[in-house]
Amino acid sequence: MITCPYLFELETIGYFALLRNKHSFKTIARIRETTQLLLDVYNVEGNFYVHPLKVWKRYSPRMFLPHLQQADQFVPLTNSVDATKLFSYVSEKGLEPAQRALDYWDLLFLRSEELLKKSTARSEEKQQAIEQLCRIMIGHEKRILSLAQKNFSLEDLLNIKKRLIGT
Repeated sequence: MITCPYLFELETIGYFALLRNKHSFKTIARIRETTQLLLDVYNVEGNFYVHPLKVWKRYSPRMFLPHLQQADQFVPLTNSVDATKLFSYVSEKGLEPAQRALDYWDLLFLRSEELLKKSTARSEEKQQAIEQLCRIMIGHEKRILSLAQKNFSLEDLLNIKKRLIGT
């Protein structure tokens, strides 16, 4: 996907479909930051809903309510009972279970945690995981990397990761 924050300056438009639970949080956050219009779209039991999440430089009292398509119009859900039914359906039944699209960093740590729990894991596998984790957490300076790889266990590195802020 290519996103372009300069579309407004170029006096043009572009749109991108984002599939629910298929993109990392970081990707969605960057898109949300630069987009002028962000809509959540639902198809629930044959009814089509549009829910504006971000609308740049516009405001109306009902703008950010979910809207139900009725014929050729979108009508805001002003009744809290209808809105509650929609969001209950969406969160419980209507969509895939919420799962975060994992990036390389997350997957590497998940694999390392599984490796640590696995009693049949070979020492070469654990050493390879230690080397990978040291490279991404500690850096590439040979002397420091060598010290870290010799002195930290896989469990040590996973405990350090729990205290890291950012990536």
